[in-house]
Amino acid sequence: MNVYRSKIDSGIILILSMSLLIPGIVFISKGAWPGLLILLLVGLFIAYLMRQTKYTITDTTLVVRSGFLVHIKIAISDIVSVSKTDSILSAPANSITDRIEIKYQGKKSVIISPEERDAFLNQLLKINPDIQVVL
Repeated sequence: MNVYRSKIDSGIILILSMSLLIPGIVFISKGAWPGLLILLLVGLFIAYLMRQTKYTITDTTLVVRSGFLVHIKIAISDIVSVSKTDSILSAPANSITDRIEIKYQGKKSVIISPEERDAFLNQLLKINPDIQVVL
């Protein structure tokens, strides 16, 4: 069983930081302490989700997790293809620019961003060499 963390790129850190910093400054300047507390809790929740976004490969299954919100189990034998994607759709991926889309069971797909993409793909291919990889 190997666990791969999600890649976190600087673009997503910048977007999230600005989304929290600007309202935080406004809350502090107006003395809106309850608003600041809520903002801090939201920031901690986002940090938790980012830290807990990971992809686990067992002998037969790929498990995609993002905190307690996302828990997807995919039989590796059902994976048809893996391809690079520029999609910005919501996904259990902490990267905006370095994402891959895994298609499985016909038309189902999930977008992820493993930090060690090559090792991740090599392990999938060892288990299911029929996966088409287009990067």
